[in-house]
Amino acid sequence: MSLPPRFCARIDSENIRESLARAGMGSLLLELERMMAEQTLNPQSQDFRELMTTISNRVCDSQQQRSVFLMCHGDVVLQKLLQQLVFPRDASAKLPHSIVNECVQILAELAISDVHQAEVLASQRPLLALLFNLMGDKATVDAALTLAQELLAVGLDIFPLSSVDAMPELIGSLSPRGLSLFGRALAVLLAKSAEQTMDGIPAPECVAPDLCASCANNQMLLCMPSLLERIVALLTLRAPPPGLWSHMLAQLPSTQGIVHQWAEESEHGWEQLLEAPAPQMVVLLSPEQVPPGLRELVTTNPALIFPGNTAPGLNLNTGHMQGSLHLAALQTALWSTLQADLLYVLWALMGGKTKQEAQRRLVSLGLLEVLQAMFERLDWTPPALPHHGQHGSGCSCSPQSCLQMQLLRTLQALCEKESNQTSYHRLLLLPMSGRAPSSADVSMDDASCPNGAAAARGRG
Repeated sequence: MSLPPRFCARIDSENIRESLARAGMGSLLLELERMMAEQTLNPQSQDFRELMTTISNRVCDSQQQRSVFLMCHGDVVLQKLLQQLVFPRDASAKLPHSIVNECVQILAELAISDVHQAEVLASQRPLLALLFNLMGDKATVDAALTLAQELLAVGLDIFPLSSVDAMPELIGSLSPRGLSLFGRALAVLLAKSAEQTMDGIPAPECVAPDLCASCANNQMLLCMPSLLERIVALLTLRAPPPGLWSHMLAQLPSTQGIVHQWAEESEHGWEQLLEAPAPQMVVLLSPEQVPPGLRELVTTNPALIFPGNTAPGLNLNTGHMQGSLHLAALQTALWSTLQADLLYVLWALMGGKTKQEAQRRLVSLGLLEVLQAMFERLDWTPPALPHHGQHGSGCSCSPQSCLQMQLLRTLQALCEKESNQTSYHRLLLLPMSGRAPSSADVSMDDASCPNGAAAARGRG
């Protein structure tokens, strides 16, 4: 979409090439469009990088600048640019990670600051499909995940995963770190489906092959090779797998100099699924340095992040508190939230048309033993002092309590059954050595999953 005539009429070629510091938003976007149209776009050039940095700074500067940006259809221009960068004509071209992240962060700023704009962006399926592809890249997953969560949550319709080309291959290529983060986007998407089923009059039940987007998403995820197996494997870990530290530390002030230290943290494949050691490191933070991503977590449970600080009603906006951020405690808190998201994915799959097949598969993968081990290692002791959490005075919610609640919900879903279905709750009464269900119970040869029979024969 071109810029409105009233903007183009006021901009001549001489103004376009004036100093970026003095150029208006319309001039900046017109120059960006010119580069894209003339195929002179070089993501590595200094001029292009300065142009993108200037646009980003302007958008983050004020609501007025964001309004001008949108009036000039800047959001449309950025989406075109992302498509051109992520899916170039030259297949051998390297993805310019820094520029892609810059574009995604600008769109995220627009979505977070304006719910209406978020809904507009959420209606763009090509954009969401592009974000899912970017989540498969270690260098772009953080920015893509932030925007994808926002759009999937506010979108009026459920995003169909079939819109992402080669989605099974994409998920299959994810490392343990990648799947841990990818699970957060899946949890938001599946939560949207659950919200719609509880809102007003339920929609007529869909029937295969004409499945609704929600049922089709569940069916696709259930039939993906190794997805459930890998999620269950991640739930066995007490600490995050190697490679997640750069994601966690990306939320901290870059002036600390530790993000770069962990940026090249090595990852391991699924054949060597290990827990990353927690570094013995403490970061000193002033209130203004605590970024929004951590602000809610710290406010909800200050004792967890700032040991020794149990003052109720902690308010980081006042600027009166200063403390030390123990990274080992941060690891525990954030890994709890990621595992809770993975449990939510399993819980959602054990509902609707995929319920019976998902239960059989998860029991055969030993989910009951994994849940018992998690139940035993978590601390179920009530907090010593209630604090002012996100639900008001006396709230004791924490990342671990969220994991505990999702664990119980998943266990309940695993044990639910219809009158004519196999009962699994009886396995809870047996010793662990006697919990293996019969082969008939865990057979994957089911009409609801076309790949089930082939996968079972492959294992044999």
